[in-house]
Amino acid sequence: MNRFCLFSIAIIFSISTVSCSQAGEEKIEYHIVTFKTGGGTKIEPQQVKHGDTVKRPPDPKREGFTFGKWTYKDKAWSFPNNTVTQDITLTATWVTNDYNLTLQNDNKKAGTISANKEGPFAYGSYVTLTANPNWSFIFDGWYDGTSGELISKDNPYRHQTGLDQTIVAKWTRDKEAALAKTPVQLSSDKYWPTFAYGIYPQTHVSDESLISALNALQSPDPNTGWYYYKNEYFAKQVANNYYRDSSYRFDDGTPMVYGEEYWFKCEPIYWRGLEQKNGVYYLLANTLLDVHCYYHDNLNRTIDEKTIYPNNYKHSDVRSWLTGYFYDSAFKLNNRNVVTASVDNSLSTSSVSQHNGVKDELCASENTSDKVFLPSFKDYFYDANGYWIHDLDPTATVFTYQRCYTTDWSRARGAWCASNGLGYFWSRSPVLDSQHLVWCVNTKDEKDDAIVFNDSQYLSGDAISVRPAIKMRL
Repeated sequence: MNRFCLFSIAIIFSISTVSCSQAGEEKIEYHIVTFKTGGGTKIEPQQVKHGDTVKRPPDPKREGFTFGKWTYKDKAWSFPNNTVTQDITLTATWVTNDYNLTLQNDNKKAGTISANKEGPFAYGSYVTLTANPNWSFIFDGWYDGTSGELISKDNPYRHQTGLDQTIVAKWTRDKEAALAKTPVQLSSDKYWPTFAYGIYPQTHVSDESLISALNALQSPDPNTGWYYYKNEYFAKQVANNYYRDSSYRFDDGTPMVYGEEYWFKCEPIYWRGLEQKNGVYYLLANTLLDVHCYYHDNLNRTIDEKTIYPNNYKHSDVRSWLTGYFYDSAFKLNNRNVVTASVDNSLSTSSVSQHNGVKDELCASENTSDKVFLPSFKDYFYDANGYWIHDLDPTATVFTYQRCYTTDWSRARGAWCASNGLGYFWSRSPVLDSQHLVWCVNTKDEKDDAIVFNDSQYLSGDAISVRPAIKMRL
């Protein structure tokens, strides 16, 4: 018996029903089922016999989405139960995935970064990233944390999120501003305004290419010992960790190895304003910039037929260093704004309580006229009217301006510090009943108030930090 089957290209691609029969038999109809994936991987069409069910295809894939279900005319399609009676198109539905966007700041000293909303973020949604550079820094751009490629230099930047991603904010130094040749007021805080003026070695250099270039330099400045390279100044120092403590680290986490030589960048000195009168500011360094002994000996001296105790500020080593090397170095580019201060070294600037109840006039120093000086005991604890400094800022829970951190430079030079970097530092005030004692300021940790203590062994020691003060006219 002859069999025949009629096919047509038009039937396959344009006409949904395909018939195939033998003479005298009923025709069999077929329908085309297509799959619309909406951006997902392609699913091949199926030819399904009239009245039969559709074979469930593999779930399509789509970046940023999880497959949901197949629908027909906005209703879920049941592959075991729904049958085909005509050509149909099944449409894939998708669930948008959430992804993490991690922001990293490659130099927290350079500025802050923020996003206008918190993640996780739906794939394809938008988030605005903002970079706020600090003074003397310029925002360089947003970079991919994996490839290192530049994403955008826009600031603010409207970023369309994708898969999990890390974006790194990078900065460059405004080298001219970083020299701090002229004083700049950085904040107008009600209690403690901040200024930048002068430069001094502070931060450890970790960039290997920069270190290689610095090592090739031959001639330091004869006065400061600093090296000039690409409009910046650098200093090198052999690490002299306090008691050779191997736990000491630089701020970038690098271990400080006793006896190793390191490079440090000379950076702007930040000052905290304590007082302002007639346009002249009394400024105190925000960090512990260096270390120096108060006086190198515990023996009395005779000067101009007067007995001078070792803790006499006028004739101290630390004063000579401050008014000499430190002043000449820190303000080598411009010292015109520094005002000569009349420094009161009378008994009234030291502590009001005595160990033996007797004030020793020999401990007092003559007043001095200095460009740079150390604050007194009274400066650290009382204002001009005799009130505790703590009471000037009712929002403070501690003596905030007494707490002070060491720098990479000062630690490498031998400064003692706690595990969190807090150090202790000289005042200029002698303890009035002993020629061997000078008042120092120490903070135990970030939660405690500053505690004044005295210890005779440190008069000639070099582990106590120096926190300079100046008078400045803008």
